[in-house]
Amino acid sequence: MATIRKLRKRWQAIVRRKRIHVSKTFWKKSDARLWSDKTEAQIEVGSYLGTKIVLPFDPIINLFLVL
Repeated sequence: MATIRKLRKRWQAIVRRKRIHVSKTFWKKSDARLWSDKTEAQIEVGSYLGTKIVLPFDPIINLFLVL
């Protein structure tokens, strides 16, 4: 479920699903809702391309220590 919130004079849609966190701002609340529904569906199916994957901190440190 996406979060839609008022951010100054615009609307911000925040989607957090399966370690993917994306957000975008819109002038209309309805546009924010449509984008968030579409983005959530793409993430569930696995077709979302603009991914930002959140990793735990420890594996990142281990990558640098191994090198």
